[in-house]
Amino acid sequence: MRNKALSALAYLFVFGAVAYAIVKFLGGGDYLAGADWSVFGLALLAYLASIFFWSLAWAKSAGIQRREAALLTFAAAAGALTPMGVGSDALRGYFSRRDTAGMSHIVISSFATKLHKILFSAVAAVVFLILFSSQLSAEILYATMAGIAFSVVSVVLIYLCLGNLSFFERLIPKRFFPEYLHSCSKDFRRMLATPAKESVLLVAVSFTFEFVAFYACFLAFHLNPGLVLAAGAFAVTFFASKIPFVHGFGLLELVGVFLLQGAYPVALLVAIFFCFDVARLWFPTLVSAAFVALLARRSK
Repeated sequence: MRNKALSALAYLFVFGAVAYAIVKFLGGGDYLAGADWSVFGLALLAYLASIFFWSLAWAKSAGIQRREAALLTFAAAAGALTPMGVGSDALRGYFSRRDTAGMSHIVISSFATKLHKILFSAVAAVVFLILFSSQLSAEILYATMAGIAFSVVSVVLIYLCLGNLSFFERLIPKRFFPEYLHSCSKDFRRMLATPAKESVLLVAVSFTFEFVAFYACFLAFHLNPGLVLAAGAFAVTFFASKIPFVHGFGLLELVGVFLLQGAYPVALLVAIFFCFDVARLWFPTLVSAAFVALLARRSK
């Protein structure tokens, strides 16, 4: 596990160095120097709270203890630096040290809870558009609608594909398609289709704290964009981070700058979204190294 922690830290250092170099190149360094780091600290804590409440939602959905869910979730936070963050689901299974069936349950329940949050965000975005569409720019309005459509269609396709494993089984050699995948697919479809009410509520709390972290990144630069504009930008960037890429790294910044370039200088926006990346990717990855070390000590 120590090797896993060191790999995560190395990964963090490389990505962070590249991101910071881009920020400096685009002129965001001067804005970073004038940021209110105490407010940014609140953004970091808010995002950690988002992760924590997500782990509680997962614990309820998976039927595991909350303490274990929190430990595994924070230890696997480095997996967010993968397309859609699916690496974190695999790491939860790995760190759980269960047998094949138990590990599969950890992974599929984790992925199902992740999709629950995406679906909740789509529903919340629909309500948001109904209430505030007249106050949004055309770019944010249409980008949010596209994000809603992409999210819902993606989840439905995943659900349908897992319901037709026999088709894929004919295309894949049997040695690569173990029998337990059939039962896992059934469990996954059940968990995805029938989430517990408490789990949905906790997902909503997690989503709210993630928005608080996003908003705090603006406040850290002495800006108050207003709830409507911030919520619109957050909705679009949230959906952008779920596109199969390195958890939206790079894409999220481009989308954010495109949406808000008329309201703020580009260099300032680059600095703001760099800080949000620190809150949602770099800092949780750093925290995960400490939890990996804790799990390693407990396993001895």
